[in-house]
Amino acid sequence: MAEENFDFLINTGDIAQSGNRENEWIDYYEALDTFIPNKTEMFTIGNNDLCSEQPTLLTDGEDATSKFNHINVLRYFTFELDSDFDYSFTWNGKQYPLYSLYYFTYGKFSFMCLNSETAEASSKTYNNGIEDASFAQAANKSIEDWFVAVMTSGKLDTKPFVYMHEMPFTMVTWQFMKGSAGREGSHLNILNSAGKYRFSRLFKKYGIRLVFGGHKHTYTLSKPIYDAPDNYITSDNKASLTVDLMSDVNDTLSRKPVI
Repeated sequence: MAEENFDFLINTGDIAQSGNRENEWIDYYEALDTFIPNKTEMFTIGNNDLCSEQPTLLTDGEDATSKFNHINVLRYFTFELDSDFDYSFTWNGKQYPLYSLYYFTYGKFSFMCLNSETAEASSKTYNNGIEDASFAQAANKSIEDWFVAVMTSGKLDTKPFVYMHEMPFTMVTWQFMKGSAGREGSHLNILNSAGKYRFSRLFKKYGIRLVFGGHKHTYTLSKPIYDAPDNYITSDNKASLTVDLMSDVNDTLSRKPVI
């Protein structure tokens, strides 16, 4: 990378293997300073960058016990926010912040960062160590609202490149297609009080053509496939003018390819 000519880099998360180990963060920054100094890094949070209730507590490394607190990320990164938009959500009558959520324009191009790492265990930071999926559902619905607000605000000169750690477009396993396993995918896409499989369709609706992600250490190639409600594709293989793309999609429908 040191020999490449670039202006900035996008990091799709997992700077650390275990977010509670300060030495891993320090090692990363020392490597940046050594090999690509004076470069701006635009970061989105990964699940391994999170920690447990105590920022340096060594745990077993599982998501439910070890990867739900953003505290160490906030020690090392500052997210520049547009004050015209809301970066919080309401859960059980209280306000909570949304992290790793921002957009920017560079030259002729727009970029948007989304936080895919709010899961069932995320409530434990604020809920006396108790896991509650409705916390993540409320947070991710607010991220959807933020995405729509930015996309319809007129502030973006072009359709943005979107990046996050876990993408809604994921490998669909044979076990899933047979109905014997749950769909692997981003919390952002399946934990949402508005319903499941939302962001895979939002990107289609708003014309997002390129999404960067991390997390899965594999390479896959596919025809364009996206989630859609029943009867969205008509008998002549065109999109229906009367069926809303954002109406309900259940697990069974998500197993039906829409190409």
